[in-house]
Amino acid sequence: MFGSGGRIMLTAATAAVGVAVIAAIVLLGSPATERQRRLDAARVEDLEAIEQLVTSFASLHKALPHDLDSLAREPGYPLMLHDPDSGAPYEYETLKVDSYRLCAIFKTRSSDDALRNTYRRPLSSTWLHGVGRQCFDRSVDLARISR
Repeated sequence: MFGSGGRIMLTAATAAVGVAVIAAIVLLGSPATERQRRLDAARVEDLEAIEQLVTSFASLHKALPHDLDSLAREPGYPLMLHDPDSGAPYEYETLKVDSYRLCAIFKTRSSDDALRNTYRRPLSSTWLHGVGRQCFDRSVDLARISR
């Protein structure tokens, strides 16, 4: 069917495709790793949304919510309270009258590259995280919003 020149071309093309696939996996990570990165990005988006809603809640009530369930009961506060993969609830605890902590479990480590990645929404440096349970302390300026 193929002459010897055709077989050589077919073999070379197959090898080139194989090398390209291997290079892509090495450079970009496996599909499973990419899935974990996407899930971690969703976790950060959820935590950002919770942070915004806590600020809104504090502005309205002049106090932090006692827990995430209190925040979720507010009308018009759509929020994801659970990890998109495991279903475990995100952690929220008040630290002081004007500060709180949000925690989630991450599967990948963010890096400074995430701040400059042109193919995804940039990650704020305040959400850089390691692998495992990571917590982020936040505060609300209650004196400013009480005016």
